[in-house]
Order: sequence, then C-alpha cells, then structure tokens
Amino acid sequence: MSTTIEESVSRLLPKEETPLLDKHKAKDTALIPGYESASRWSSLVFHWMFPLLLKGNEKDQLDPSDLKDNPLPIDCTTNEVLKKFDLYWEEEKEKSRSTGELQEGVVNLALEHQQPSLALALAKAFGADFARAGILKLFHDLLIFVGPVVLSKMIRFFNDENAALIDGILLAVAVTISQMLMSVFLRHYFFECYLTGLRIRTAIISAVYRKALFLAASERYRRTTGEITNL
Repeated sequence: MSTTIEESVSRLLPKEETPLLDKHKAKDTALIPGYESASRWSSLVFHWMFPLLLKGNEKDQLDPSDLKDNPLPIDCTTNEVLKKFDLYWEEEKEKSRSTGELQEGVVNLALEHQQPSLALALAKAFGADFARAGILKLFHDLLIFVGPVVLSKMIRFFNDENAALIDGILLAVAVTISQMLMSVFLRHYFFECYLTGLRIRTAIISAVYRKALFLAASERYRRTTGEITNL
C-alpha cells in the first residue's frame, strides 16, 4: 500500500533536475532554424543570420525572445560543452590521483604540482577549435601579401604601353578575389574564436556551479566565494 502511495506522489511531483545543466535537450538539427540547419553556402556567407538582422532593423532593440529564431548551435549548449569538458577533466583528475599517491614513508615534494590541470583539460577539449581558427587566420595573413605583389604588377602594366589588356583584367580579378577571400577568412576566424570562447566560458561556469551544488552548507559558510571558485 505504501509503495502505491509513493508511486502516486512521485507522479504528481515535478521531476527533479539541475536547471543549468538539464535545460537544453538534444534536438533534431533539421528542425532547428539558423546555424544548425544552414546550408554550406549560408554558413559561408552567414546568410543564416539574415532573419535576425532584418528583425533588428525593424525595431530599436532586440529582445532575448528574438533569439529563438537563431538559437545556439548544439555544440554550444551547456550539456554538450560539459560532456566534452568532463571527458578530459576526469582524465586529469585520474592522472592526478595516480601520480599523487605517496609511497609509505616518503614525502612527495612535488605534490602541489600534481593537482589536475584545468588549462590542460580545456586545451584538450577546445584546443582543436582554436587551431582551426588559427588556420583561418594564417590563410588571411598569407593573402595580405597578394595585394603588394599585384599592385607592383599593376604599376608595371600601366607603365607598359604594349601590355595586353587581358593582363590588366587578370590582375584586377586577382586583387578582387584576394580581398574577398581575406574578408571571408577573417570573419570565420572571429566567429570560431567567439564560439570557442563561449564554450570555454560555459564549461568553467558549469563546473563551478556543479561544484557549488555538492558543497555542504557548513563549507559554504566557512569559505568565501573566491575560495569556492578556486577549490
């Protein structure tokens, strides 16, 4: 009888969840507007942002409710970011436990250096994203040298009365394409950097938030906010 009553009460009570970590559920990317469902061309030229830009032009200030038309990418949601971060953070904690074991009767002077490395865990989790952004910036910087080279050839073209017209057209096309590619690489470089920064910020805030949930009430009163963050 008691079991039946408990089951009935459990059905009536809302399901317990961690608000910050369970708010975002996995969805079908084909049903998500904006970045996730954008075609390659739309992603290349950021056309998926066009509806949001139109809405921003129609009103003085965008509201948080306007962002539903362009939600966060799936890999930027809290659950996905924390899942990726936890994989490498657990590796760091396991490595710290294995290397931090003291032999009987031996004092390990390097114990303080055997704490799990947050920087290394973040580098493993999100370093590839920064590396991809760095490659985009490298291409942009290499294209910077195209301008002076083409300009030098254009000066020689204008000074040469016998130069073929097709040479001048090719030089004009070359400098135009290089400038367009520079713009594309630079915009995607900044976009990748902002996304990666958002993921890192989300991972750190979520880790601190989760750690605070497991602290006993007595520990919260004994420690300051800064000490809790640095635990």
